[in-house]
Amino acid sequence: MSIKFFYLIFLVCPICLIISSCSKVKKGEYDGKIVYVNGTNRIKFLDLKTLESGIIYTENEIVAGILNIKKIDNNLVLFSFSEYGIEPTIKKLNLDNKTVEFYYSGENPFLIGDQLFLYEHKKELFILSLDQVSLKDTSVIKTKIADYQVNKRLANIVKLPDNSVIYNDPDDYLTKYDPVNKRKKKLSFKGYYPLFYNSNDNLLYCSTHVFRISDSSEELVTIDIANNEKNDLGVYVSENVVFIEPYNSLIYGNPTFSLKYGETTDLYILNLNSLQEKKLITDVSFSDAVYIGNE
Repeated sequence: MSIKFFYLIFLVCPICLIISSCSKVKKGEYDGKIVYVNGTNRIKFLDLKTLESGIIYTENEIVAGILNIKKIDNNLVLFSFSEYGIEPTIKKLNLDNKTVEFYYSGENPFLIGDQLFLYEHKKELFILSLDQVSLKDTSVIKTKIADYQVNKRLANIVKLPDNSVIYNDPDDYLTKYDPVNKRKKKLSFKGYYPLFYNSNDNLLYCSTHVFRISDSSEELVTIDIANNEKNDLGVYVSENVVFIEPYNSLIYGNPTFSLKYGETTDLYILNLNSLQEKKLITDVSFSDAVYIGNE
């Protein structure tokens, strides 16, 4: 082979890689919006149809940061935030009229039916009824279902079709909890963090941390709870994802570097049917997000 041929390979291959990795979402390809937080005192949105973004709500300036956001329905969300030196607080936000009201104390709230799951003191996972929540009394008796070390990653809580939930116990084992009979069942999977349950294929999607020099370091896996089976998808995402159920797709951020912004994060969308990835938008990141449909 000639030297010119090798030069051609070195020139063409990088160009092909760039072209193949730059598939982008077109306006109008998706519908709905994601409502997200990124550690500041603001709640923002990204319209998936127009790819336009904006601010929905701003908490007061003494807030250290909004920590989590969870969906009640297409009009109501719960979010938790912390003020310097004060335990986190949960509020309810109406996305339509932008009104906010105090809900309870704690963080990482998750609402299932008439049961509220939340963390307190960054280490204890509690469950309480909405009747208790309505009393606005943070001293009411709560049912503690797990205890964590302070430096542990706060486990996400995922609802299953039978209205039980999945979360990580203090030893990082996936644990199933039934709020009705208050029974816990430890599963055989350790080190897998639940992201969401996909009713399209009846599988639990989790991430597991792996060491990688570049890009995201969370490998996406599926778990068939009924058959106790795990499947590594060979796809890597960030720690924070949002599931877009109508499109059976997943949105997450990937760190990148640009001459204009320096180190930043771009959002990508992954089709779970084909495992094909497209770039959604540049220079946007979230620490937690929910999908809001237009129905």
